[in-house]
Amino acid sequence: MEEHNIIREEMHDAGILTWILDTPGSPVNLLDAAFVAALERRLDGVESRRAQDPESVKGIILTSAKESFCASADLETMAAATTADAQEVHDLALGLGTQFRRLETQGVPVVAALNGSALGGGLGLALATHHRIAVDIPGIRFGLPEVDFGICPAAGGVLRTVRLLGIERSLDELLLSAAIMGTGDAMQRGIVDESVEDEEDLLPTARQWILDHPDAVQPWDADGYEFPGGAPRIPTPAGPNPLTAVLQFLPARLRSRLDALHNPAPRAILAAAVEGAQVDLDTAALIEARYFTQTVISPVCSAMIGLRHTDRKSAGPQAMDATTGAVPDTATAAAGESTPGVHADTAEVRDDEALDPTRRAGPDAARQMVADLAEAARTAARELVTEGMSDISVSRAAEQAGLSSSLFQAIEEAARETAQRGADGPLDAGQWPPLDTVDAQRRLLSAIADAGRRHLADRDPAAAALLNIASVDGAGYPAWTGGIARWSGA
Repeated sequence: MEEHNIIREEMHDAGILTWILDTPGSPVNLLDAAFVAALERRLDGVESRRAQDPESVKGIILTSAKESFCASADLETMAAATTADAQEVHDLALGLGTQFRRLETQGVPVVAALNGSALGGGLGLALATHHRIAVDIPGIRFGLPEVDFGICPAAGGVLRTVRLLGIERSLDELLLSAAIMGTGDAMQRGIVDESVEDEEDLLPTARQWILDHPDAVQPWDADGYEFPGGAPRIPTPAGPNPLTAVLQFLPARLRSRLDALHNPAPRAILAAAVEGAQVDLDTAALIEARYFTQTVISPVCSAMIGLRHTDRKSAGPQAMDATTGAVPDTATAAAGESTPGVHADTAEVRDDEALDPTRRAGPDAARQMVADLAEAARTAARELVTEGMSDISVSRAAEQAGLSSSLFQAIEEAARETAQRGADGPLDAGQWPPLDTVDAQRRLLSAIADAGRRHLADRDPAAAALLNIASVDGAGYPAWTGGIARWSGA
């Protein structure tokens, strides 16, 4: 792939460069090794020109030839990554971090003209510019949804949001919430600076901003910069640090997450945010790259990408949230794609599904599976109590496994009822060995998955993917497992 095709360059007569992201052969712009090389080449060119004539380049505008601005690294490549790929993964993250830092320190104003969605690493790229202008139209989305894919953001997603919003706000409003927002909300959060109503106004507005701000720098590179909400230094030069009390409670916030014990991404994000806030940006990029690598090569990352990306891609317009019947666009948007909301009841039914209703995976099939999963959960809970585990311990095991919604409720009720029946007479528990929480979690997850996989059998990939999604979104099976189709019990 020719590097100059990935980032095309146009020169405006005022000395302003427009860099158009346009990855050949792809519907979206991806942050891969070829992109790093292309960006490095463009930055080398700017530095060479300005060395000969400092006035030859007055500013840079980043925009896209695609419907979206920029996506993240390729999700399918990340899903396939193992420990053997750790160095390659780390090099990609560090390469992006290095080039993004070069971009924001070129000595000329840089503007992101956001004609489409910027999610994950794509938003990280936009944050490495001095000003972000977005079209305010329905469907455009911004956010850092990586935590829902088992990934710690790289490409400056952690280190720049922390410096822009402060540690507490960046974690609550972006990094740990995986919030996806439109242009208006993005402006309120502070990750988009300006909006225009018509895409035709993007580039003229960006050029004018560059002419009006020839000395633009990032806030954290300006003299007198102070961390919003305080930096994690105890004490600060000004006295007591207001962030001290907040930092003490951040680990407790992680424990409140359903996937707290199994998804490594929230812990990695918290560590990258706090550690990176205590060092310079280059060192923070190293820290961020390390945690990105640790999470990407984790089996949980592969499972969650399979659920949030591969299954939704396979299921297509039927990829509904079983609780609402609406197509959730978070996962497809994170890959730089756009899926309009489609209600399952009005989704087109393929001819083979119409001929063979048993192969359909619409709302009725999803509801039946959810009911069967709940019954399997009740049975497993009763067995655990019968074998001598207390009902409270069974409920705790379910909670720690990340089971929620109807599945957790079914387990809690069945365990309590079984224990109450046992109060009238001793349960025959002496013949079984003692159970610990890990054993109980595995038993519960396996029993539910076995019941669900019977619904997946003999279905086409799209129908099976839809039911796998429904097991998580509708029934409350833990997302960190990748859904019932991927749970192996190992």
